[in-house]
Amino acid sequence: MASTKTGLALEAEQEIKAIRDSDRTAELGNTLSIRKDLLRVNAVDVKWQKWGSERVDKYYHLAFTNTTLSNVKGNLFIHASYIANFEGITTTDGDRLTFTLTNAFQYGQKDKSGRNRFLVFHSPELKEIYQHRFIQASLVKYGTLLGGLLSDNVDGAKKGTEAVMDLAKSMFGDTLRVF
Repeated sequence: MASTKTGLALEAEQEIKAIRDSDRTAELGNTLSIRKDLLRVNAVDVKWQKWGSERVDKYYHLAFTNTTLSNVKGNLFIHASYIANFEGITTTDGDRLTFTLTNAFQYGQKDKSGRNRFLVFHSPELKEIYQHRFIQASLVKYGTLLGGLLSDNVDGAKKGTEAVMDLAKSMFGDTLRVF
């Protein structure tokens, strides 16, 4: 029999996989929400470097819904040590936590247009983490490209994963931005 956490983990993964390409996912002042029961479910390890040494931080990866922009969905990463801070800026609305997008968040995106913007909530001191680290952590966690782009065979999957990592680094090779 599957545990509740396993069921929630599958639900969190399905919500994230359902996120589609979007020109606009979130802008300063928008009202966003997440499922309250998924807040601490989907942990990913984000690896980054500072002064030549590798570091690993745990983030929770969630899908947010932007109620200001016609319920468009996007990706949100919350540093594990900042969960209480995040909860402090939310209000409970049924089974969802609602919050306003402020300059307390950082973001990454595919290009200058804001395409595929994702949000990060963590210490403002973490300025050395590049955008591709979050994309890479998500790809490693799921072992697939959200749309199922990898081959079914091991060699194809390995080559596909390497190509995706290179693509992620080229698309998201900048530091996170501040609103």
